[in-house]
Amino acid sequence: MDIALEHALRRDYPALYSDCRESHFWCEDGWYPLLRALSQAVETFCQENGIGIHVTQVKQKFGTLRYYYGYDAKLTDAQKHGLFQIVEDYGDRSRRICEHCGLPGTLLVSGAYWHVACPEHANGGLTPGAFQQLQEAKFKQRGLPPEGPLAARRLPADPKQDALTYRRFVAIRLAHYAEEMAEARIYCHRADGSAPVLHYLAGSIGSGKTLLSAPLRRQLGIAESAWVDVDRYLPSLPKDHARLVTMAREAIRQWLPDEDDADRAMGLIPAANEPLPELQVAYLLSNADWRRGLDARQNLLVETTFSLAGRFDQVLESIRAGAVVDLDYVGVHDLDTLVQRVQSRALRSDRVDIPEAQIERNLFSGFTHAALVAHLARRLRVYDNRATVDLNLQADYQPLLLLEIEKGVILRQSTEPLPWWAEILRDVALGADMGVDVDALYR
Repeated sequence: MDIALEHALRRDYPALYSDCRESHFWCEDGWYPLLRALSQAVETFCQENGIGIHVTQVKQKFGTLRYYYGYDAKLTDAQKHGLFQIVEDYGDRSRRICEHCGLPGTLLVSGAYWHVACPEHANGGLTPGAFQQLQEAKFKQRGLPPEGPLAARRLPADPKQDALTYRRFVAIRLAHYAEEMAEARIYCHRADGSAPVLHYLAGSIGSGKTLLSAPLRRQLGIAESAWVDVDRYLPSLPKDHARLVTMAREAIRQWLPDEDDADRAMGLIPAANEPLPELQVAYLLSNADWRRGLDARQNLLVETTFSLAGRFDQVLESIRAGAVVDLDYVGVHDLDTLVQRVQSRALRSDRVDIPEAQIERNLFSGFTHAALVAHLARRLRVYDNRATVDLNLQADYQPLLLLEIEKGVILRQSTEPLPWWAEILRDVALGADMGVDVDALYR
């Protein structure tokens, strides 16, 4: 951005950008009006709530405005959520505004560069869908598989660098939530056997099939691949399950207070990671027998989309409300396999244009949130299903267990070397030193 425009933002919003004087605004001038509007909205919100934030970085990435900030003091969950919604809203707007001139624009890909541009500044860019088709045509000419770059690439290209990036980011988030986690741990692992269990699940389900127990699904007449309306089946649910669904509905109202009931998507879904863009939060009823073993308590499983804001805050609220955290981290976390799996599902639905960059961002976000819960719960199971890409698996399929940690103690660990991402989760769940000087990252 032009230096004069940067100075204008710092001059007019000093409370926001006092810590950002040595950093440039890494986007083009067309987003200047958008940034002014965002700055005004954030400043107004802070003044109305008596809070302060400091912006650390502003940039364009993958055609979207990125706005990073820190808190000057402890904020409530509602305040954090309100700030996030403002920034998220303007990020969504940026995808429709030409970065060069501010006129209406379209998300385009020029070479490997993602940007938003009007026809005048398109620079020969293609829409993501057209770009994908062009790439697949090129790979087909070379005799490569029709999946093109998705099947041909083998990411991460530099596992050591990815491991360092993930470890640093997880360490930063651990430091950020230190006080909240210290409070929440008081309520973890309660001895009360009647307390509901909150299963926090991130990643790809090992079976690729259903989380509903077969007996319950048959009892309710639910097809294995069906999206289920909770309200329709609530009268038919066993009494204990119905109680949990009622709890779930009340929790969603607390987590998403500004959403209409119709927008609080809630239901029983057959598998996590299905590309359902409208899904906000889904509660699943499950006996979870192959993940937890025998458990006499009724289980409440929360599955959130990767893009949902404030998931970790929701976990904290659930713990304060009396739920016991049981973290099962089941999934694929090498991007190569995950890209193929998500795209395979997308091709069977109406979403055929999920960009690899979006999958990579989702993976990073999901990993970070799961790491936070692993640290909080001191409980972790890591499964390895990287070698299995076929989605039509047996219903009783159980992936290889790599690592099991209970209350900060390793119960089982594979003799094979752990993947780098599993090593990070292990260290987090054990409360080990992450080897990152968080303060130095901000100097």
